[in-house]
Amino acid sequence: MLTVLPLGVRFDAVRIPTDVLYAALGNTPIEDVPAKLDGVLGGPVIQDAYRWFYALVPVGSPDRWQFRSAEYKGAGCWLGVPQIDKVRPPGAYWLVPPRQPRRLCSLASVAELVGVGSARLSGRPS
Repeated sequence: MLTVLPLGVRFDAVRIPTDVLYAALGNTPIEDVPAKLDGVLGGPVIQDAYRWFYALVPVGSPDRWQFRSAEYKGAGCWLGVPQIDKVRPPGAYWLVPPRQPRRLCSLASVAELVGVGSARLSGRPS
C-alpha cells in the first residue's frame, strides 16, 4: 500500500534513473546497493515498481538542481510513499528505509552521485 504525499511540505525528492544510479555505484554487487546508498546519501531512498529511485531530500529550491539525467521533484508534485515496513518488492519499497524522523538525503550528496553516474555513462572522467 502506498500513501501519496505532496512534495514541498516535509521533503522533496530527486528521481534517479536506474542506469545513472548503478553507473555511480560502479561494480557494487546488487545485494550491497542499499548499504552503499545509505553510506553515500545518508537518508531514505524509495525504489518504485518501474525501477526509478527517489532520494528524499530537504524541501528546497528546484532551480538549484543542475542535472538533466535526474529530475528534482518539489512543490506541486506528489510521491507514492510505501509503508514504513515495506522493504522488498513487488511494487514500490524502501531501498534505504528512514532511520530517524526528519533525517533526509543531503542534496549535495545526491548531486554528487548523479554527477558521477552521468559522467560515467557519457564516458567523461568522474
